[in-house]
Amino acid sequence: FWTVFRIKLDGIQERRHQAELEERSTLILDAIPDSFLRVSKDGAFLDVRLRPEMKLLRQPEEYIGLRVDDVLPKEIVPETLSYIAQVASTREILVMERCI
Repeated sequence: FWTVFRIKLDGIQERRHQAELEERSTLILDAIPDSFLRVSKDGAFLDVRLRPEMKLLRQPEEYIGLRVDDVLPKEIVPETLSYIAQVASTREILVMERCI
């Protein structure tokens, strides 16, 4: 019984910890003055944060789940996917500036 209870308690603590991390991450992302895109290894948008003055064809949340090749001009998709692969392998922040 103790082991089961402890496992359940550990699960609750883990969920609380994850919620705290998510809240902290959200606060940090909200403080970044530039537009910010978080993208998965395969090029799917996970988070889109835009400066208030930046206007797109869709609302930022509508990009979540779409891939870069669904959204970006075809001529810059290979370079963008290359940047994503580089970030995934080095785990370092990479700034990609592009006028679209």
